[in-house]
Amino acid sequence: MSYRMNSWKSQGVNLLRVLIVAGMACTLAACAASGKSFVASTPSNDHGLIYVYRSAFGSANSYYLSANGVRLTTLSYRIYYSYEAKPGNVTLAIKRKAGLNVLGGGLILGVASLAMEKEQELITIPVEPGEVYYVRFQAGSLKGAPSMELVDKNTAESEMRDLHTLESKE
Repeated sequence: MSYRMNSWKSQGVNLLRVLIVAGMACTLAACAASGKSFVASTPSNDHGLIYVYRSAFGSANSYYLSANGVRLTTLSYRIYYSYEAKPGNVTLAIKRKAGLNVLGGGLILGVASLAMEKEQELITIPVEPGEVYYVRFQAGSLKGAPSMELVDKNTAESEMRDLHTLESKE
């Protein structure tokens, strides 16, 4: 009987180790930006340009980014995304991407609960033609909710200096 319990304990410990290593690999892959470094652009005369960026860690989760209900991309750590928007109100929303993440030394399996989670509208921007907007995304931590805020050009470009864009969009 003790052999069986030890065997189950051993298998459980080994499974936990595999899940932790897999979680770390997923987190590191999400954090590794491989696209182009940030370079400021100018919008066309009939559109506005919105930069959404995530420079602070906060959470190992990746998030789907949507504008007016249309999914644009995935925001991971150290990533920025540029979006040419038609004039008018543009509502940016996020939804946590389901997966396996390591956060604060603990293992979080969120697939079941994340499937139930709804998209969260975080900011609405009144876009004007020819204008550039910078939106800082802060991922939620265990105690805080995700947030987005408009920031000035100098602050944003300073924070975006070492960020990369994604090679492909989702």
